[in-house]
Amino acid sequence: MAWDKSLPSNSEKIRNLGIVIRPNWEAIEEGDDVGTSSMLQQRSVQLDNRTGLAANNDPQTNTGTHYLYSKDDGGGTQEAFMKDSAGNVVQLTDGGVLGGATTGINLSNFSYTANMLPTALAYVPDTGTTFTRQINCSAVTRPATGSYSVVTDAVFNNANVYVTIVPLIVAGNATTAQLGSTPTLAGGKITTSVRIRNNNGNDINAGFMLVIFGGIA
Repeated sequence: MAWDKSLPSNSEKIRNLGIVIRPNWEAIEEGDDVGTSSMLQQRSVQLDNRTGLAANNDPQTNTGTHYLYSKDDGGGTQEAFMKDSAGNVVQLTDGGVLGGATTGINLSNFSYTANMLPTALAYVPDTGTTFTRQINCSAVTRPATGSYSVVTDAVFNNANVYVTIVPLIVAGNATTAQLGSTPTLAGGKITTSVRIRNNNGNDINAGFMLVIFGGIA
């Protein structure tokens, strides 16, 4: 059905309004004239915030439908969401970028989630008193020879993390790095214990790189 913005004309008789208006309403509903001059064309669509309409701000679930809408993300920010016919709610935007904290991405049959991305990173020198570089890390200490403790910023909501540790080479001495204990979560911060040893199995002071994946979804 084609959209005709010239109808009804100023001279259209009242008794004929239904005849000329109904096709336009059908064109609005169907929107199947894509790429033609007859397509209903909107320069923009305003999505008002649904927050406050009801206890549940998501539209009802209906078979064969998808809803695009806007609501509070739970943190006081209005974001864009989509709800499908199975009742799945997907956050589309988050602070000016695509996605959200729990939004997965399926690319070429491989599903990506927030737990597959680096959440924190730290380059720690052998002194263990500061960071050479860091992302989402707040503190590092060296309580004993070859023993380090790295504390992140409060960006985590669970302790389901994966940790990669790469020791930096000490001249003339191979080194290995391992977790000293299971990472722990407190107040949104992950604390990771790192142990550095040489090829003789002795604890030594050496720099390392630490990367933490996951813990936010």
